[in-house]
Amino acid sequence: MRPVRPAWSDVLCRNESHGVRTTRRTLPAPGFGSPSPLNAVIDHKSQAFEFSDQTTIEVGYSGSESRHLDNLLNVGQPLPGNSPIVTRMPFPEWGPAGIQFLKADGVGNYNGISGKLSQRFGANLTTLVGYTWSKALDDGSAIRGAQDFTAQDSRCRACDYGIATFNVPHRFVASSLYTLPFGKGQRMLNHGGIVNQVAGGWQLSVIATAQNGQALDTGSWDSPGTGFSVSNRLNCVAGVDPVFSNPNSHGWFNPAAFTNTVIPLFGNCARNNLVGPKQVNFDLSAIKDFHVTEKQALQLRVEMFNAPNHVELGNPATGWGSSNVAPQATFGTITSTRASMRQIQFALKYNF
Repeated sequence: MRPVRPAWSDVLCRNESHGVRTTRRTLPAPGFGSPSPLNAVIDHKSQAFEFSDQTTIEVGYSGSESRHLDNLLNVGQPLPGNSPIVTRMPFPEWGPAGIQFLKADGVGNYNGISGKLSQRFGANLTTLVGYTWSKALDDGSAIRGAQDFTAQDSRCRACDYGIATFNVPHRFVASSLYTLPFGKGQRMLNHGGIVNQVAGGWQLSVIATAQNGQALDTGSWDSPGTGFSVSNRLNCVAGVDPVFSNPNSHGWFNPAAFTNTVIPLFGNCARNNLVGPKQVNFDLSAIKDFHVTEKQALQLRVEMFNAPNHVELGNPATGWGSSNVAPQATFGTITSTRASMRQIQFALKYNF
């Protein structure tokens, strides 16, 4: 029997009098024969407001509800305790290594509001500004992922429902394209010949991006004795801010906000309850067109990524490191960067 290929079923509605566009999509879960129950519902609504020929604002909502997501479980997980592990396992004949089982019963949802402003300032300057405010929740964001190897407690799937690993609550992006007012057809140095070849046809572009850091999970040791130490979280201390008042690479997360777990308990910290450093980046580019004929041109591009060459910190260490009361020395510190140092590239393109 051939598997049924999942296919989108779209319903598109437009209200011309109000300019509202609504899209609703459903995707059946993959399987054999008849499609399984609903896997995802995606709704998107947007409305544009045109204030003039040069200014447009668009506001939209996007939401999704997901079911039957694949998650990795340890179906051989023993009961918490400190007695020999095989005496606490439901299937001791399979040994203490556990049974990794892929089960399509995960859930997730996403809700986001976005806004976009497009504006032209005359014939030479164009700007585009966008902002998204969103929240993503699920009970597992990856299979054997760095933070979602398996559920902390396979007997309590609801205990892992929380912030998704890819959650980005706030994201801001702004871009601008400016054509320099020099050369043929421009306000200044409106000449052809060598003047236009040198001063005309230049465009400058900048893209600025700012967003929240990555959602992070804490890491403890295998105090419940399940055989999967990578999945156990720390205990969170109520009333103590997990982030230092002046965080830096030498100390971002406050160890006093956490305690290590003890036998035979799981940690009480929520999944992905921490957030790493914010991400801010600026990219610049300069473009020059050399017109050979009316339909042919040579384009030179100079692009700079991370143009200010500023340091963008990576994620702090969130693993306690052992069963000790005190954490390892690197807990809460940052030893890596997220973005590379400034990169400059040149490109030459012939258009015909």
